[in-house]
Amino acid sequence: TRRGRVVLDPDKFGASWRVGGKRACMRTNEPPTRAIQCSQHLPQRRYRDRLCKPLRTEVFAACHKKLNYAMYFKSCLLDMCECPGRKCYCESFTAYAHECQRLGVALPTWRDDTGCHAFY
Repeated sequence: TRRGRVVLDPDKFGASWRVGGKRACMRTNEPPTRAIQCSQHLPQRRYRDRLCKPLRTEVFAACHKKLNYAMYFKSCLLDMCECPGRKCYCESFTAYAHECQRLGVALPTWRDDTGCHAFY
């Protein structure tokens, strides 16, 4: 807490840092987030699949036996729902490549092969 006490309840911890009294920080009973609504319209789905596809191809194939790409592919598809007009897929590619490198698999050309060379 703000006074240095250890509490296990995250609500109590958060409330201890409240500023402006209880009314200034009224808590709603709504869920904190809603599920991301991603278009299932076929052209948009194909577009997302095409942009995220390199995770499933030879670009990252050297790592496929060490690290399953499925979670990263799903994350990529979700990222593309949130920002379809930008290169958000590069974040998933970067995360996968970094984990592959941590596992000892070098992927020296993935940035150039995917067009993500300007990221990170």
